[in-house]
Amino acid sequence: MVIIFSVWKTMIGSAVVSLPWAFQQAGLFLGCVISFTSFVASYYTCYLIIHCARKDSDFSDTIRRYYGKFLSLLNLLSVCRH
Repeated sequence: MVIIFSVWKTMIGSAVVSLPWAFQQAGLFLGCVISFTSFVASYYTCYLIIHCARKDSDFSDTIRRYYGKFLSLLNLLSVCRH
C-alpha cells in the first residue's frame, strides 16, 4: 500500500509542478487542446484495455493471450522493476 501511494505522489507531484509551466509556454487555448487530446488518448487506451481483458482475471493474462509467453515475462519484469 505504501508503494502505491509513493508512486501516486510522485506522478501527481511532477504533474502539479510541470502543468503551469507547460500552459505558460503553450498558451491557454493550445494548452487546453493538448490536455483534452491527452485525455482522449488516455480514455481510449483504458477502453481498449478493458475491452480486451473482459474474460481475463488479470492484466497479465491478457498480455499472455495477445503477446505470448516471452513478452508476458518481459511485462512482469518491467512491473517488478518499479
